[in-house]
Amino acid sequence: MGLIVDRNRILSEYPSCYACEAKRTTREHAPPSCFFPEDPAYRKNLVTVPSCEFHNSEKSKDDVYALWHLAGAQGVNHVGEMLHQKLDRARQHDLKRGGKFTALLTRQGNCI
Repeated sequence: MGLIVDRNRILSEYPSCYACEAKRTTREHAPPSCFFPEDPAYRKNLVTVPSCEFHNSEKSKDDVYALWHLAGAQGVNHVGEMLHQKLDRARQHDLKRGGKFTALLTRQGNCI
């Protein structure tokens, strides 16, 4: 079976979430859109899959945690710099909301 690229065909053939049996209510980027710099040149034609609300939004902290490890490319090239800037904005947002994610990274020995 080939890659299905038509959005309507994907949604009609896959009525449930990609990760569980719940009915799809949204579309999730796979890989997460936070892995890509916000520059439109890097965000063309991102892959999406049918998703339930939980798997689309509630796991965003996991996505940011993975981005933390990808941002280690800072200093390697311009994309690494963009990811590091994006991670810094996520950290600032977290601090405004109580800093639980930032505290978790600090406890695990990651420098912020």
